[in-house]
Amino acid sequence: MAVRYIVLFVLTSFLCACDMPEQSNRPGSGNAPEVKGSSRRPRQIDYNNPEHEDVIALVKRARSYYTRNGDIKALDDFMDPSSQFVAGNTYVFVYDYAGKCLAEWGNPSVVGKDMSGWSDMNNNPMFAQASDKARNGGGWYSTTWRAPNSTNIRPKDCYVIDVDGKVFVGSGVYR
Repeated sequence: MAVRYIVLFVLTSFLCACDMPEQSNRPGSGNAPEVKGSSRRPRQIDYNNPEHEDVIALVKRARSYYTRNGDIKALDDFMDPSSQFVAGNTYVFVYDYAGKCLAEWGNPSVVGKDMSGWSDMNNNPMFAQASDKARNGGGWYSTTWRAPNSTNIRPKDCYVIDVDGKVFVGSGVYR
């Protein structure tokens, strides 16, 4: 399973590098630069591709694990890079509905912080999108987020679901 994620990550990274304009890494730089003279349309997202199906399966497995093992063990395991919940740039994150980040292996500096008012580089209200989706049966939302072990800010499709009415769990795939 981990090999599959690594292969998918390498393939996705290569395709993204070939297919997408580079985004600026400067704080507050906003959207990726416009490609002048290009007639390219924004890429349509296929949520039925295998990579997205793997994310859904990971999130459902994480919710079940959280429910069975309790918050302390689950949150510790979600932050463990050798656990079944971390593979390459794909990892589980957990937030409570008040906005507090409980687990985010890809960006541990936000764990314990109130992220309720946070917006991504495109001024999309990341937490509001995620919590609304989770409260309403779960689903996908798109954001921009710092890739793990990198300073690169990249587009990311995230899938979230409610765990117990108090917290939600999610994961995503970088484009």
